[in-house]
Amino acid sequence: GEVYRATHSRLKREVAVKVIRRNQQESQVFYENFLREIETLGQLDHPNMVRAFDALEFDGYLFLVMELLDGDSLKSLATQGKAFTLVDALKVMLGLARAVGHLHDSHVACTRYLPIYFKAGYDTSIIK
Repeated sequence: GEVYRATHSRLKREVAVKVIRRNQQESQVFYENFLREIETLGQLDHPNMVRAFDALEFDGYLFLVMELLDGDSLKSLATQGKAFTLVDALKVMLGLARAVGHLHDSHVACTRYLPIYFKAGYDTSIIK
């Protein structure tokens, strides 16, 4: 799916919205995996994971409304050739390890960890 910046009309706040289009839903497995992803994220609460605010299905589209993180993603920083200091790299890894540990403690079985759902644990205007 694709992720967009939006304003939640009822919450009056900026959010990230992940949209799954109709053509991506043709696979029943893909559709069921996304529904499970929505349910799992909605049940988790951890400082190193984005919070889910809402989820809905409308006119053949699935929407997941999440906390919006400012700044560049780790992927975009890596593709820009951003070099991290050792301390910054350790802070990022610690934040990710805490989030994955929370998944484990919550008995969430993930076959893949989607970077979109993780916060690194320090200045999120620089790193997520």
